[in-house]
Amino acid sequence: MNTKVSVIVPIHNSEMYLQDCLRYLINQTLKEIEIICIDDNSSDGSVAILGSAVAQYPDKVKALSLRKNRGAGGARNVGLSIAKGEYIGFVDSDDTVDLTMFEKLYNKAKESDFDIVDCGYHNEQRNTDFAMVTNDMEGNINSKTRSVLLKKIGYAVTKIYKKELLSDLRFRENAIYEDLDFLALAYIKAKKIGTVREILYRYKYYENSSSNTAYFDEIYYNTKKLIQSYVSILSRFTLKKSEQDAIKFQIIRQYGRLLENFMIADRSSIGVEMKHSLEDLRRITRDSIKNFKNNLFIDEIGNSSIILMEMNTQDPNLLIELKSKFEKGEEKNFVYLERKLEMQVKNLGSLI
Repeated sequence: MNTKVSVIVPIHNSEMYLQDCLRYLINQTLKEIEIICIDDNSSDGSVAILGSAVAQYPDKVKALSLRKNRGAGGARNVGLSIAKGEYIGFVDSDDTVDLTMFEKLYNKAKESDFDIVDCGYHNEQRNTDFAMVTNDMEGNINSKTRSVLLKKIGYAVTKIYKKELLSDLRFRENAIYEDLDFLALAYIKAKKIGTVREILYRYKYYENSSSNTAYFDEIYYNTKKLIQSYVSILSRFTLKKSEQDAIKFQIIRQYGRLLENFMIADRSSIGVEMKHSLEDLRRITRDSIKNFKNNLFIDEIGNSSIILMEMNTQDPNLLIELKSKFEKGEEKNFVYLERKLEMQVKNLGSLI
């Protein structure tokens, strides 16, 4: 059988959701599909569920178990190394997809030989629907479209990709946010993009998922690695000004969010030496966010992020002092932070 789409599913302790996820994949209306399940060293009943699925659907479901945890990115990389499909898709093991998703995406891809085809998704936590790629973006990717893609980024799981496009692309392993720079590289390589303007993917939010349970130390480490990857992209590829600004926008956004997380994080979750980590961030972002206020997309960055970045540029000690003042407040959230920042910053003699 000629495999039209390979769907790669990274799995780690997903027994509560895995059967539901697999049911929607096994019953896809696209018959020429392979479902590659990579168990990332689970300690629950996930392996048993996979074994049952392989026994019932040996021609459709493949399963491999990793002896060492490599994270979702590492599991996806293993799947990429054995995928046979013309196109490749990714599904997270705690999400579900429409039964027609991969048939519709594949048919769209073949319609005009698209490198990437995207669809809409439903966010269950927020009860919202969203589709990143608009109809006017469909077709050949010009600089304007690529800039929008690089700025929005989106999700790896709402798309299928021509296998050749991913031949030299891999995810960062043992990481969170590992799909963001992967997508940036895919957008830079892709020449044509299509869209199916239907909600075909259901994103579910679980508080114990890896990106929702990270302590500040883990957030700091992973954000730093992501920023370094973006910086590397800027140095490796010749991009138009708007495309460069879109990548720099991602750096600015991640940098600002990390500083906001630093401000509201409990000190018990900050094991890294605070001043050293802030100085390190200042160093690795220095060139890429120089004159960041001139970035084409700066208006989409929150005011609190801008204030914190300017303070860290001047002196990381200002942030540490501000954090001590902030911790005396009754509330510890972003709304409180934004409301109080400007007043407190002036008292510290910052750039604002």
